[in-house]
Amino acid sequence: MTTMKNTSMALFGVALVALSANTLRAEEKGDEHPWTVSLELGKLDTEGDSYINDAYLGTLLLDYTLSPLFSIEGSLTLVPRLTGNSFTDYSSGSPEHVNRLEAATGASDTWAAGAAVDILYHVSPWKRVDPYLSLGYGVLRYGEAIGENDYFDTTPRAGAGLIYHLSDSVAVRADYRYFLSGAWNKSVSNSKLEVGLAWTIGANRPMALPKTTIIPVTEPPVTPPAGGETTKPVVVPVLPDADQDGLSDIDETTKHHTDPNNPDSDWDGLKDGAEVSQHGTNPLNRDSDGGGVSDGHEILIDKTTPTNKADDREMYELHIEFAENSAKLTAQYFEHLDVIGVILKDSPDVKVRIEGHCDQLASSSDRQAKGLTQKRADAIRDYLSSGKWKIAKKRMEAVGYGFSMPKEKPDLTNGNPGNRRIEIYINRPASKQ
Repeated sequence: MTTMKNTSMALFGVALVALSANTLRAEEKGDEHPWTVSLELGKLDTEGDSYINDAYLGTLLLDYTLSPLFSIEGSLTLVPRLTGNSFTDYSSGSPEHVNRLEAATGASDTWAAGAAVDILYHVSPWKRVDPYLSLGYGVLRYGEAIGENDYFDTTPRAGAGLIYHLSDSVAVRADYRYFLSGAWNKSVSNSKLEVGLAWTIGANRPMALPKTTIIPVTEPPVTPPAGGETTKPVVVPVLPDADQDGLSDIDETTKHHTDPNNPDSDWDGLKDGAEVSQHGTNPLNRDSDGGGVSDGHEILIDKTTPTNKADDREMYELHIEFAENSAKLTAQYFEHLDVIGVILKDSPDVKVRIEGHCDQLASSSDRQAKGLTQKRADAIRDYLSSGKWKIAKKRMEAVGYGFSMPKEKPDLTNGNPGNRRIEIYINRPASKQ
């Protein structure tokens, strides 16, 4: 019993070391909704000479994403009824039916509840089909004390599973776990197989639009005639704003010539109303100052002035034709990336931001799109950090935006190649401020 427990603790320690190393290397989580809750039902499969028979069980799981490859998962399991395993004893000369559990405890059946922690390694994260391997440690508490007050059983465990994402928030999953049970001073090999549903908390939740306070415009009170009463102010009705961009539909069509059904007419990441009233930019021009960077990128990411082209970052847009659902770079694009390599090699103080973008179809998944564009941005950073360039990775930030930042109107039926792009931003702190 002691040997088995020492071995199990060693296995768990190795898993924690591996997890810590990979977590330190993970610069981008790639998942803005890290918590997932699952409910599973399944069956416990016990070794043939165990004290108990196979039994049905249920498990509640809570998973937290640590990095694109690793997550940690806690689980609570309930086995409502465990019946004793029986065998026929011929030692007395005549067959005798013996219940192993009853012989050890005096009870013909019992129950069990347990808790466990598993480390999951995801083989293909962010894909619709997500297989994984697991390694962990658990404890079971039995309803009957077997042996000398032996209620508890510690169980090192390993296994595998498969998650199939029906949407960004809902998935079906199947899990297999193999574990060593050491209760009753007898090591036995048990396993369990479960299936269930998983829900990613917060995914598919619609983005909340900022609340706009509208102050009714009133006319000043009219001076009453002698002896008369003051007239009441006239409240002008608030004009319709179909796309909720801060500009009324009539102003969009007659004054600004923007699209009253699209809050961002020039696809720069800023609402039309904010461009007109807050930023002083042109809602029909993605790059109001002509400096090469969109107004939204300047304000939201670069923190530069969208009406002053002198402070714009250098931006390189690459249309790299990756294979479908692939992040593998081919040699035909190396010469384009070498331009960036030369800049970084010649200017050690320069940093670069690599952004991956893709187009959106009606069937596209936000979760998978962000994961794929993250891998593509990472592939470009890996190219520049290896081979002939060997640029330090700390000088290069890689981000995958999926289809959340289009530069042209998405075509949900046929796709829009203009939105499939890599944008590389060069930051020269001393030269363009």
